[in-house]
Amino acid sequence: MEPHPQLPEDDESVLSDALTDELSVPELFFGLVGAVGTDLHKVFHVLAKALKDTVDYDTKLIKLSDIVTPDEYQKQADRYRKYLCKMQAGTDARNFYKRGDAVVLKGLSEVRALRREYNSNLSPLFLEEI
Repeated sequence: MEPHPQLPEDDESVLSDALTDELSVPELFFGLVGAVGTDLHKVFHVLAKALKDTVDYDTKLIKLSDIVTPDEYQKQADRYRKYLCKMQAGTDARNFYKRGDAVVLKGLSEVRALRREYNSNLSPLFLEEI
């Protein structure tokens, strides 16, 4: 697999920045982890529906394996090879950055990007109501 793009220059700050970003709305994070082949999409959709119906929360799915796996490996027709590629991509990212938390840092960068997108779509009136 090809080398991974660099994490932000000050990768130590990614975690603290992601945790201290000014939030316009409360957030919840759920980490779903399962054995290869487990239908986590079904769990996500049940959880997302319950959050929407009960407390009107919108959900976003961030798949860490998709963030670190190059697109050409995502399209593997053979499920076995696809899973192998995803597992290898996580190992490659950790080895490339020489950090056990490299995949998590990439995920936090994605969270920050989603926050910026969400906040840029809020109207000033909505922000005042919060």
